[in-house]
Amino acid sequence: AVLAELLARHPRLSIDVSFTARGAELVGTQVDVAIVVGPLDDSALIVKRLGTTVHRLFASQAYVDRRGKPRVVADLARHACVLYRGQRAWELHGPRGKEKVEISGAISGDHLSFVHEAVSLGHGIGLLPAFLAHRDPPLVPVLPSFAASGGLHSLVHPSRHLPNRVRLVRDFLTERLALACTAGGACA
Repeated sequence: AVLAELLARHPRLSIDVSFTARGAELVGTQVDVAIVVGPLDDSALIVKRLGTTVHRLFASQAYVDRRGKPRVVADLARHACVLYRGQRAWELHGPRGKEKVEISGAISGDHLSFVHEAVSLGHGIGLLPAFLAHRDPPLVPVLPSFAASGGLHSLVHPSRHLPNRVRLVRDFLTERLALACTAGGACA
């Protein structure tokens, strides 16, 4: 919806979207601007901080009907979890402070859309950005008093001197994503 609004405002723009874990590496060579989640290594890039996503635990109603909900954080070790590649534990913040739990699951992936879909299809409990809970089908909160800080969202580009078309995209995305980071608990 965000890109549709941008193109409606500026119909002569052409946008090529790529989802990759290498976004910052490509800035200046293959892409004009990137939205990066997580820490940035390249200090030569111009960085605009957008916010930090709040992640919460969710499952599908089908999963909850089949396996039930964990009652305490330690119970997550006995549930199927949908993981990001390389994840072996979740560090959650709740009423008693920080709690860490070792997790496992048969499904893991390196992209948010994949993890969200696997959770939606009932494959397990996932640690997802809070704003995804209301998508269709809606997800069921699991241990709702616990959260984890997600990745820092940054918009990066190679130079302060940008072509007008890139500046339009940068400014629009900065405005819209900063709003998303303050709406509905999506970001902190």
